Amino acid sequence: MLEARNLSKSFGGLEVLRDVSLTVEPGICLGIMGPNGAGKSTLFDLLMDVTRADSGTVSVAGRDVTGLDTAGRVKSGMARAFQVPRAFASLSVEQTLYLAQHAGHGVAPQKAYDKVEAVLEITGLTAMRHQMGGALRLLDRKRLELAKALAADPQVILLDEISGGLTDREAAEMVTLVHRLKEAGLAVLWIEHIAHALQAASDRIMMLALGRKVIEDTPQAVVADPQVRALYLGTPA
Repeated sequence: MLEARNLSKSFGGLEVLRDVSLTVEPGICLGIMGPNGAGKSTLFDLLMDVTRADSGTVSVAGRDVTGLDTAGRVKSGMARAFQVPRAFASLSVEQTLYLAQHAGHGVAPQKAYDKVEAVLEITGLTAMRHQMGGALRLLDRKRLELAKALAADPQVILLDEISGGLTDREAAEMVTLVHRLKEAGLAVLWIEHIAHALQAASDRIMMLALGRKVIEDTPQAVVADPQVRALYLGTPA
């Protein structure tokens, strides 16, 4: 569903990412972990063309989207949910998702409401549909942030530290939500510093350090790898 090949980016003389490649299949979650400064957020920026890559290619469902801007990549089937939720304080949850469908994507009103119902259900926001975005607790603002991305009808969804700031119990709820996305057939990329949450939801984990891929394997193999322990956990290799 998503394929990136040899993505690289430098800012002046600072090399932030070098020759990073990945593939994500439908119904699979690829977790991305690494210390601060590893290049994780830059990778997402390159995938969404928030920042233009110096080299490399990106394809969605077999279509080369390398030349498309951010809006074009969203239309091709990609969406991103951010660590810091951006809720419209004076709009209800339902109105926010309707806006994303109807105004943002030109979907006809009835079809837009049908999609809103489906997104409310998968994100667990149905009972909060009439609450204002500014009145939601952090966990539910994060659900809404993810719901906004889902309202774009993506095939590939990028989750940028969506569990940041949550308790362990709340992070477990986000893990459950990621499993629902997989069951719906989405290809999921998830950057996360909460290692146990990432392990619980990911089919594979890719470790980045200093802009390069160190390892990509099952969660168990990655966490047990001596190099990962040295780079990420501070344990001597």
